[in-house]
Amino acid sequence: MAIQALYRSAILEAIKKLGAKAIVTIGGVSKEYPLLNTLQTDDTIKHFVYLENEVGSITSAKLVDSMGRELQTYNTVIEKGQDGLVIVFAIKLEIKEGTQ
Repeated sequence: MAIQALYRSAILEAIKKLGAKAIVTIGGVSKEYPLLNTLQTDDTIKHFVYLENEVGSITSAKLVDSMGRELQTYNTVIEKGQDGLVIVFAIKLEIKEGTQ
């Protein structure tokens, strides 16, 4: 048996569509941000979020679905100045056949 390209593509497309927005905490205040872009290269999916005017200490960033459920989280400390900043949520999937 072998996983066919159509099946692999459908699985990746479904996962890619799950990410809806990001919730980023800056200076202790959490705010929603839209996804700037989503890219898929082979088995890697990347969601991009752009922060423009915000200034302060970023302590967390969460990729969430349309219902606000967390999909991926980063806990960090980044000092954001006047310049823009891109946050990238990236995952690499390995799709393999299971055993019976």
